[in-house]
Amino acid sequence: MYHLVSHVVFQHGVDIYGPVHILRAFLRKKKQKYQVFFLPLEFEGDYTIHAKGKPTAFPAPRKNMLLKFLRDIFEVGRYVQKYSPGQSDTVIAVDPLNCFIFACTKPLLKFKLIYYTADYSDNRFGNAFLNSIYVFLDNFALRMADQNWCVSERIVKKREEQGFGDKAVFLPNTPILSESMSKQSSKRKNHLVYVGRMDDNMMISTLLESIPFMLKASPKLHLTLVGSGAQEDFVKNYIIQHKLERNITYTGPLSNDKVIKELTRSGIGIALYSGGNHWNRYGDSMKIREYQYFGIPVVVTDVPSNASEVKRMKSGKVLDKTVSVKRLSKSILDIQNGYDFYSTHAYQNAVVFKKETLLEKYLNL
Repeated sequence: MYHLVSHVVFQHGVDIYGPVHILRAFLRKKKQKYQVFFLPLEFEGDYTIHAKGKPTAFPAPRKNMLLKFLRDIFEVGRYVQKYSPGQSDTVIAVDPLNCFIFACTKPLLKFKLIYYTADYSDNRFGNAFLNSIYVFLDNFALRMADQNWCVSERIVKKREEQGFGDKAVFLPNTPILSESMSKQSSKRKNHLVYVGRMDDNMMISTLLESIPFMLKASPKLHLTLVGSGAQEDFVKNYIIQHKLERNITYTGPLSNDKVIKELTRSGIGIALYSGGNHWNRYGDSMKIREYQYFGIPVVVTDVPSNASEVKRMKSGKVLDKTVSVKRLSKSILDIQNGYDFYSTHAYQNAVVFKKETLLEKYLNL
C-alpha cells in the first residue's frame, strides 16, 4: 500500500493539480493500492482522505496560520494512528511538515519513507524563528527518509551540499496524462496560453501590455488566461478598457481536465516568474512541463530551475526577470517565425524527462 500525503492549493473549491495528483495517476495506471491525504495549503479547502475509493472531508482552521500548522501535524498523527502503515507499506510525504510525524514513527512501524521535496527555499519564512523550525523539519526528514525525491536539479545539488546526496534523486514535475506526448501544429502558433496565479509574481501586467504591441505584427494573436489571484479584477478591467475581448479570454480557475483541453489547442506557453517568491528559484515549473508535454514552446524568465533546461534544449525563449514588453513581444514573435523548430524541441524536452520511466525506476515497479 502506498500512502500519499500532501498539501494542495484550492481555488474556488477546486484542488489545483500538483505533484501528488501525478503520483496518484501513476499508481492508478500501475494498478497499485494507494490512499491519499490532502491537506489545504491555505485557508480554502478541507482536509480530505481518499481511502477505499471514498473521500472523507473535514474542515480545517480558517483564520490563524500557526493554529493551522499545529492542526496539520495533529491530523497527520491521527492518520498514522488510524491507518498504521507497516513494513510492507510506502509513505510518500510531500514537504517537511507532512513528513515529520512519519519520520518520528518510522523506527517503530518500519514502513519505507520517501520525503518528496516539491519546493525548497534557503529562507522559507521572513521570521527567523519560523525559518529555524523549517530547517529543523527539513533536516530531520532527510535523516529519517529512505529516499529524497527532489523536484529540481537545483535541489539535488543543495542536498549534495548538505551531505544527503546519496538519498537525493531528480523527479521533475512532468505530468502523467491519458493523452500522449505530441508535437504541436504550427496552426496553433497564434494562440498563447498562461496557466497560473493572476498576480505580480507572474508578471501578469507585462503580459497583458504586450498584447496590443504584438497585435500590430500578428493581428490573429489570441491569449487565454487560466487561474485566479489578487489581480483578477485588474485582468478583467484591462481587457474591457483596451477593447481586447476578441484577443484575450480570461477563464478563471479550471479543473485540470479542462486545463489540459485548453493546452491541446494552444501554441505558445507563458511563464513569467518575477522572482518575488524566493522558493521559485529551486522550483521546477509545472506550467513549463505541461506546455512541453504537448510540444508547446515556452517563454519563461530565468527564475525556475528548469529555465536553464529550456535554454539548453532550445525548447523556447528564456528572458531576464526584468523583461520589458518589447523584449517579451520579440521573443513570442521569434517563436512564431520558427515554430516547427521550437515545437519539436519542446516535445523532445518532454520525452527526455518522462515521469513514468523515472517513477518505475525509483519505486522498482
